[in-house]
Amino acid sequence: MAAILGKFKLRGIDPVSKFFLVSIFAILAYFLVLFLESIIFGLTFSALMMNFSSMKQILLNLFAIVFSLFLGFLFSSNFFDKDLGKIFNLVTLSMSSDEKQLMNEIRQAKVITQDSLRFRLDWSKAKVSTILTNLDRKGLIVRERSGKTYKVYLSSFFAKGAE
Repeated sequence: MAAILGKFKLRGIDPVSKFFLVSIFAILAYFLVLFLESIIFGLTFSALMMNFSSMKQILLNLFAIVFSLFLGFLFSSNFFDKDLGKIFNLVTLSMSSDEKQLMNEIRQAKVITQDSLRFRLDWSKAKVSTILTNLDRKGLIVRERSGKTYKVYLSSFFAKGAE
């Protein structure tokens, strides 16, 4: 099902419209599950829909609700484009010019040491360390100890979007 839904990407439609489309899909899935349950268990559709008077009806409704939410989530996760490049650019918009410059150096090098960044940018050791610490705390980069310095690279999420 994921492969089928993955082919239907909506480009050029705003997120609000996509949300309503996914909501309509989930509601229709709820009605379909209830209809199938009414056939299987020999109940009328109207007696089953949002009726919580007996334990059997409660369980059937809960199953229909949970299953339709699952289908809605599955539909939405395969329905939308995940443009990580746009997300990366959006995140870098909120950065200072120094942070942007540092992120660009890391992106170009893929993996670079903290010392190399310092020499490439001709910044002080404290400035590079402070900016990298802040970016690491935000989850944008990863620093791994390598001898007396650190290896620095983009976090896995942003590395995909920066390509």
